[in-house]
Amino acid sequence: MAVSCSDVVWNDGAPLTVYRSSDRAERAFCSLCGSNLYWHGEGDAPSVQALALMAFDRPEDFAVTREIYVDDKLDSYALAGMKRSLTGAELHAGSAASAERTV
Repeated sequence: MAVSCSDVVWNDGAPLTVYRSSDRAERAFCSLCGSNLYWHGEGDAPSVQALALMAFDRPEDFAVTREIYVDDKLDSYALAGMKRSLTGAELHAGSAASAERTV
């Protein structure tokens, strides 16, 4: 689970390891414990990241508002409640449309 954030500032000396996970994105993890910390998409503003929910001191302060990549999820689980659900194609089509509107 991730939270979209902007203007993210990491503490100086934070033990982050950043790697290019695909031609579209980079990821970061804690080099001490291995916890996933964020995903950053190619072309996104440098300050915009999807941070792992558990990176926050109070993850319960965030509400789940949508499920993405539902076409790739295991059949053995589902989130409770009615949430907006997007396939990978729908998510990427929406991202492309947003990028076109902001140009």
